[in-house]
Amino acid sequence: MSAAAFVSLSAITPLPGKLCEQYIRCGKAGCRCQEGERHGPYYYRIWREGSRVQKVYVKREELEAVQAACDSYKDYLAVLRTMKASRMRVTRCISGECRRAQSLFR
Repeated sequence: MSAAAFVSLSAITPLPGKLCEQYIRCGKAGCRCQEGERHGPYYYRIWREGSRVQKVYVKREELEAVQAACDSYKDYLAVLRTMKASRMRVTRCISGECRRAQSLFR
């Protein structure tokens, strides 16, 4: 990941989840949505907390900012995965060196 991408990660507060577009029925008798033409689109950010799914309405004016924050969170997770993989490679290398050193003293 480039330095510019790393800076952009810190400029936006990351938000877990993704944006979903939904069309709804209002439930009023005689409304057009009862015949199949639903109201919308309405936008929601949906994410999981433990075993529960959370959902929050997103205003149209905030769509771009929320999408950027969700993308930033995905990038953040990718950086963490990369760091974890690097840490595991280093740990395996160190433990291999320790085993080789121990075998010398046997």
